[in-house]
Amino acid sequence: MSEITMRHHHIFHHLAKEIHDHCNGMIITECYSQEKNNLIMHCESPDGKTHAHFEWAMQSGSPIIILKEHLHRAKSNNVNLFPFIIGRKILSCMKHPTDRIIFLRLTGASVIGQFFGGSNTSLFIIDDDDQILDSFKRSPLPIGEHYIPSINAMPAIEEANPELSIFDVLVKTGNAGKSYAREIFARFSALYPEVLSHHALMSLDEFQLSELKQCFQGVMEESLNSVKAYILELPDGILALSCLPLQESLREVWSGESMSEAIRRFQGLNHKRERMRRIYLEIESDLTLRREKLEHTIAHVSEDELSNDRISESQLIAQLLLSMPYPALRVHDDSIILQHEERTITIPAMKGKTYAEHAEHYFKKAKNAKERNEIRKKSLPNFRLRLEQVISMQKALSGAQDLRTLELIHKQLKNVNTEKTTQTPQHPFREFILSPKYVLYIGRNAQNNDQLTTKFAKPNDLWLHARGVSGSHGILRGPLNPPKNILEIACEITAYFSKSRKGTFVPVAYALKKYVRKPKGAGPGSVLMEREEVKMVEPRLPEGTIDS
Repeated sequence: MSEITMRHHHIFHHLAKEIHDHCNGMIITECYSQEKNNLIMHCESPDGKTHAHFEWAMQSGSPIIILKEHLHRAKSNNVNLFPFIIGRKILSCMKHPTDRIIFLRLTGASVIGQFFGGSNTSLFIIDDDDQILDSFKRSPLPIGEHYIPSINAMPAIEEANPELSIFDVLVKTGNAGKSYAREIFARFSALYPEVLSHHALMSLDEFQLSELKQCFQGVMEESLNSVKAYILELPDGILALSCLPLQESLREVWSGESMSEAIRRFQGLNHKRERMRRIYLEIESDLTLRREKLEHTIAHVSEDELSNDRISESQLIAQLLLSMPYPALRVHDDSIILQHEERTITIPAMKGKTYAEHAEHYFKKAKNAKERNEIRKKSLPNFRLRLEQVISMQKALSGAQDLRTLELIHKQLKNVNTEKTTQTPQHPFREFILSPKYVLYIGRNAQNNDQLTTKFAKPNDLWLHARGVSGSHGILRGPLNPPKNILEIACEITAYFSKSRKGTFVPVAYALKKYVRKPKGAGPGSVLMEREEVKMVEPRLPEGTIDS
């Protein structure tokens, strides 16, 4: 955020002057708080015809005092404060000459706000003898002590370290700050273009130094005597609250005669910008992730050559197993070594199974791979369409200039044309798109399993779970009686997300959800199942599916 923000010394000067001009002579009738670190004072003219409110916002990050319009006191959750000042007349409101301190002078008392930021922010009252009577935020001294503010001289240009750069000297002189320092140097460089801001102060001759001081004095006097407040957009896109126009600003966002209104607008614009930034980053992250997943999926689905090689390899292994001298012989070793031409192929053995049964397993593996290839190929147009939608939204996001556009993109992202968002937008389960008609949902933990089974699943969804071990619940959503290859893939994925992930063959039980119930008092993830069927599968995640 720019140095010319709500905490610049001249901002406080104009706020104090505004409150003085508006409230001088009024009587304080209420003093209360209905929000943490905020104190409201209500005052009215002696005849009761004119009313005003001003707020001491004493947050540690950006404390401020502003006039408030149309303020209503809450009926509850508020507390009266500073009873000592009720009924007293406002005599003046002024800023400390060199510090961020505002003095609200009353008959018989004063309210003092120290807007230093952090833990040094304080609001307290003193009597005519400067004795501290009460405080809202921490008092600089104990109650009963006498408060005497000190005045520290403002640093002057000629007193600065001559080895410092001109810009650094301007920043530290007279509490100018960086934005005013740039404005001062811009006016100075119009007279001496050969002098650069990073040059040392000692490099200036007598005439140049004198001109620099005049430029400094001119900017500071203009700011102090200004009758308008400005909200400006700087080159870095940051908004600046200023008391005068700045040459470096790209455009004037707003200007008016009330500094309090300027601060309200400034806070609102910054809040809106921060909200836009959060939404933008959320959309950008979501689109990037979706694009990466879709591109990865499309690449896998499109790898016909690699997939065909795997199918051919499974078929070759099956044929080699059948060509063994004794196919009916049972295997008791951990692995089987096969020879093909000059290659040696080693495969894991299923102890107790015959070579013929091993061959059947690899033939089945090749067949299932072919079927999955066909399913993935049919899904390819859908994946490509979704990728086009994501790329289109990324282009729209890059050109978004306002909050409404971002919100429309955000809404479009939630309703993007996929089965995932049509079924359950932003659900917390793992999701695997097995075909255009079938989607498998997998729980992430015991509590998530409960939510998936008892809240999310429908009666005719197929419920799956690895038998005899702990693991994730699975819900296969789609038409009744799924094809064998779809059911097998769903069982393989369910087995993968169980304690038997590393097993060779794992039994997976399945039944319609309407035959699954949770006993009363059972722990998270515990259910009873009726009419179950069991399928033996190899735990794995098929390529070409989306795991979210």
